[in-house]
Amino acid sequence: MKEILAIIPAREGSKGLRNKNIINVCGQPLMSFAIQSALRCKHITRVIVSTDSERIAEVAKEYGAEIPFMRLNALATDRSSLNDVTTYTLRRLEREELYSPYAAAVLLPTSPYRRPALIDMLCEKLLEGYASVQTVRRIRIDGFSHCTPQAEGMLSLNGDGAPGEFYRPYGTFSGFLIMPGVDQTKVYHHVLSEQNEYLDIDTEKDLALARCLLNSGMHAF
Repeated sequence: MKEILAIIPAREGSKGLRNKNIINVCGQPLMSFAIQSALRCKHITRVIVSTDSERIAEVAKEYGAEIPFMRLNALATDRSSLNDVTTYTLRRLEREELYSPYAAAVLLPTSPYRRPALIDMLCEKLLEGYASVQTVRRIRIDGFSHCTPQAEGMLSLNGDGAPGEFYRPYGTFSGFLIMPGVDQTKVYHHVLSEQNEYLDIDTEKDLALARCLLNSGMHAF
């Protein structure tokens, strides 16, 4: 069986909401939704939470995730990149456990409405040989609403004034193969269409919407 590791990054510091990753959402800490969804997937073989916080680690363990080691403080700042955190986690697992999965799936804990069926479907794309699999959302940009850099000190208005459709990545799912020699041009983008799928909790307004959806009977898994 090919191993697919789920990595849930959950550092202690947060700007928008204090203790965001473990804030109460209808009786559960926010990151518990990501953990429980991952544990319910048939293709996810291991679930790890990467954190610098002992309190977050205890909550993660309570809901069934592993904390094989604590994250370095240097990788838990506002400037820390998700790629650095993921690379650190994978390298340490390989060094200390001789563990190297076939693929990894990064699931941001701030997206609570992530159904196991969706995760499994995207994992299947990795198993089919796609080098990377990413969830995206379709957005619309009005003509001339943004600029692109040209020469130094110069910007160019985008397009010809007509509105267009664009896509931006969302942290609902971001997976990639770890094996060497992968064709990096083979990628798969899944377009999220429902608001609950791409809801990312960062503000009090986002939190209120998540609670409203849960109280209305919409379940995350």
